[in-house]
Amino acid sequence: FPEAHKLEILYIMASGCPLLRRFQVEIDYNQNPKMTGDQFSRLVKALPNVEVLSLPVVFDMTTSELGDLADSCPRLTILDLVYARLHLSLNSLIEALPLSQLEEWGLDWVEFDDPSSYERLSSLQQLAETWNRVFPRIWQPPCYMDRTDPEKLIEEDILDEDEYECVRDQFEMRRRLWKLLGYAGLDSDVISNLLAMWETDFEIKTFGWPVIPMESFSDSKRHSSPE
Repeated sequence: FPEAHKLEILYIMASGCPLLRRFQVEIDYNQNPKMTGDQFSRLVKALPNVEVLSLPVVFDMTTSELGDLADSCPRLTILDLVYARLHLSLNSLIEALPLSQLEEWGLDWVEFDDPSSYERLSSLQQLAETWNRVFPRIWQPPCYMDRTDPEKLIEEDILDEDEYECVRDQFEMRRRLWKLLGYAGLDSDVISNLLAMWETDFEIKTFGWPVIPMESFSDSKRHSSPE
């Protein structure tokens, strides 16, 4: 399908199921559609009860879309936007609505305007305080890109010299911010683990017990508890 059709299908699915608590989409790696901020906002406004949102779409995110999430999805707990890039400034973050229930999120990249302006500790502390107000329950870095040292990106010819300078400055600034916030190292499995916990909790509340997956009957060792 053309990209526009893929995005429209997502919207039709969302708007037709306003009680959905989990909206998780899987798309082939080579077919991830590009989404605009307006399209993203339209989608999340159709999901007022969503607690888990996972979209493999490519788009540039700002505090405007964060505000739509906070306003339209007050129960949002897990946000996984593996190909999204969030663009922030201190001023825009100051005006942002808090995502008070968000416990975990994953993004490709978080980019701050003029990272050199946060070289002074007082400026970085102000940013950290504002970040904590907007994301009070987040406890680890959101950037998938932070798993890779910028040096490796240039060694593997993924970045040229000019791109490397920008990525390095952003990387170092974020590293200082995460340290000041007291964030632990990036756990690549945390979202999948939280999703499993959310699903089990949902099953217990809905059925009274966790649902045993069908594959457990063919692979009991994998789905059994360790002794």
